[in-house]
Amino acid sequence: MTPVAVLLAIALAAVPRPLAPDAAETIKLENGLGVVLAPVPAATSAALVVLSAIGEDHDPRGASGVVHLVEHLYASAGRTVEEFARLHPRGWNAQTGARYTPIAPVFAPSELEAELKNAASRMAGLEPAAAEVDREKGRILAELHNMYEAVPSLALWNRAGELVRPAPSGGRKGGRLEDIAKIGRNALLDRLRRFYKPTNAVLAVAGPFRADRIRRRIEAPFSEIPAGESAPEPAEPGPPSASAPRSLRPGSSGSPFPPQLCLAFRAPAPGSPDFAAFLVLAARLAAGAGGFRGGTLSVA
Repeated sequence: MTPVAVLLAIALAAVPRPLAPDAAETIKLENGLGVVLAPVPAATSAALVVLSAIGEDHDPRGASGVVHLVEHLYASAGRTVEEFARLHPRGWNAQTGARYTPIAPVFAPSELEAELKNAASRMAGLEPAAAEVDREKGRILAELHNMYEAVPSLALWNRAGELVRPAPSGGRKGGRLEDIAKIGRNALLDRLRRFYKPTNAVLAVAGPFRADRIRRRIEAPFSEIPAGESAPEPAEPGPPSASAPRSLRPGSSGSPFPPQLCLAFRAPAPGSPDFAAFLVLAARLAAGAGGFRGGTLSVA
């Protein structure tokens, strides 16, 4: 799936159904920022997505989790996650993919101007304070505890994902505890100033607006932002590990959990002719085809 397709999927999923979006318009500013405008006339909410072409495969060796940490800081931009959530009661999403990072708030159409200004301000010069860095490190450490230890279903998914698609450069999905602990503020600021800029980003907006009107609102604040440096090439994941069954006993979380079973397959590359067929088959499996009962589909 291309970055534009990912953006549209995220943005259009954020507005109520059934809706018929008008034809999306794509443009590129002189500083390299890609823009996707998706008018949805019947929508009662709007969504804005900033997608950076930087993901966990870009983590340097010995700094596994640095992109995850930047995602936290970029999304909150000086606020706690609770404050950010209260400002976006209609929903929001921020996550770190293997090769991209989306930040996607959902809001009332009347708030679009303010959300555009906030997004432009972050892209122009986000400089988190040391206290913010320490706070988000703590949040990530708690997330990793759930991802790999405390919650059996998450632990199985993430450990199985590491077996079928080992993170490159000795890293791990979400980051390694020892690496995150030693990531300094100056290194984070350097990455923000160099790579989280227009040349590596796409901005998508979906909602009840006219493309020509919203385009003018985007060009003014974003066109003045320096282009930045092209992100380095991502490292390649390692080969799948042996397919023998493995078991794990997560640490105690204080709550009883039923036994869990996870079956993991490595997905074909998104550009592969087998990718679409794989998604259909995996979705049927997760939805209950062949005697299996529902679950959550995660592509690794």
